[in-house]
Amino acid sequence: MLVALVAAAAGTAAGTDPSAAASAKKATKKKAKRIAKRELANRFPLGARGFRKRVVTREKIAAGAVATDKLRDGGVSSSRIDGGAVGERKLGARSARAEALGRLSVQRAERPVSAGAAGSALVACRAGERLISGGADTESTSDGDAWSLIRSRPSGNGWEAAAFNGGADEGTLIVRAVCLQAG
Repeated sequence: MLVALVAAAAGTAAGTDPSAAASAKKATKKKAKRIAKRELANRFPLGARGFRKRVVTREKIAAGAVATDKLRDGGVSSSRIDGGAVGERKLGARSARAEALGRLSVQRAERPVSAGAAGSALVACRAGERLISGGADTESTSDGDAWSLIRSRPSGNGWEAAAFNGGADEGTLIVRAVCLQAG
């Protein structure tokens, strides 16, 4: 409709001169396309970058319209959720309680490490458990600041760590794995 109005106005402005009519028609087409694109962008705010901010809000989405079965795998990740967007008040009753997840167990391994030496240890979750987290610590009778942690990271279904004992006495490297018991 908008294009038709612009074209009609251009036709009357061109008069009877054929070259002027062609020139006006060409200019009018460009202008009409530009106006049409702007109107479409305003009415349907999808572009190369997706939705404009705040176009789709909670109030505009019907209850139950977005359910787990409608989300693709990996479609919602922590990088796509604003900080503080999901807090305790917004979770359903009992939706994220430890007893709903299963029992936690802590597995522990200790390794003696001589003064001036490095040592490592690995601790695994038991069969039927899944690694959730882990960490490492050291114990010695000499200055605790003499220790340097080399690495502390997941390894398979367990946790591994390595440390250097820069103290004067033998010490102990302690590695823990926090494991979740299935069901």
